[in-house]
Amino acid sequence: YQRRVMGLKSDKNFVVANAVENTLAVPKKQLPPHHPRGVDRATFGKVPSYIETRKDELASNKRNINSAIAAEAKAAEMFHELQASELKELRNGLQSRWDALNREFQTMGFQVETRSKKRRQEQLEAELRSVEAAIDKVKRSHVYVFEDQKL
Repeated sequence: YQRRVMGLKSDKNFVVANAVENTLAVPKKQLPPHHPRGVDRATFGKVPSYIETRKDELASNKRNINSAIAAEAKAAEMFHELQASELKELRNGLQSRWDALNREFQTMGFQVETRSKKRRQEQLEAELRSVEAAIDKVKRSHVYVFEDQKL
């Protein structure tokens, strides 16, 4: 930096000189160090582990669903619908069984004196209830039967 002396004139162009001086000067502040790019990482382009874990979970769920569907289809094969003639025969057989049990129950009377008669009366009542429940089940128009012989 030159200082002007009083009364002297200089031919120096201070604007150009300042521009040249600044262009050639060493920068005062250093640039920050270069940060590595994302593509320079070792894991770049690889599938993250959480995605692999999620993919395995989804595959496991899909296998479970498929096995459940297969088991359901197999169970569906174990059932068949009774034909109308079989259903009518079953209804008639249950009704005749109920009639026989009811006739025996009605002939016992109201006075039950011994333990064996009391036990027989309770047994008949239980059998009548179970036969009535079976009759209620076969009153439907479509009755399906489980075939346990295929197991």
